[in-house]
Amino acid sequence: PAPYSRGRVNRGKLKNARLMPEGEGYFLRTIRNRSWGAETTIQAMMTTFKAYAETYPDAPDINVGDISKRRGGKISPHASHQSGRDIDIGFVHHHGSESKRHPEHFIRADSKNLDVEKTWFITKTLIRTGLVQVIYLDKFVQRKLWAHASKELTKEQQELIFSIPKHKNSSSAILQHWPGHRNHFHIRFKCPTGQYGCKK
Repeated sequence: PAPYSRGRVNRGKLKNARLMPEGEGYFLRTIRNRSWGAETTIQAMMTTFKAYAETYPDAPDINVGDISKRRGGKISPHASHQSGRDIDIGFVHHHGSESKRHPEHFIRADSKNLDVEKTWFITKTLIRTGLVQVIYLDKFVQRKLWAHASKELTKEQQELIFSIPKHKNSSSAILQHWPGHRNHFHIRFKCPTGQYGCKK
């Protein structure tokens, strides 16, 4: 049966959840009991990671953090992540070693270690799936991405995606500032089509 996301992200459940599989371009934590998601979540992430691995075959693998528990519900220490539509993933950093794998903990971004080009590639590929509702990250990282992405985007595209620099539609932009997210993305996906018990 298809995964079913029920309720809201901060007060929801998950039925027939799909486990995030192993694959190219990313790695899962050792303990997998928080790696269950809705169809839109798994589909969009697999599409994005596949494109990343094909475009940057020698780049470090992306660190995948919490999604949801198998049946959803409260998952400490998060307020959300309850219905399979939220996922935390790390940014891409300049690695400085022969290993393709970042550490299992998320790395705080700064001007020297953040790989802006590859992190922007992940961001825009996710957005192009059409399944993303919002992406939370720190304004420091958003400014770095905007400085890079503004060279290839129209003004309308910039305002659709970025809330920084501030503009009249900032509150509805896909990228939103959230404190505590200078070391990872918090990606929230839309409700799967036809799942009317899923609440935005």
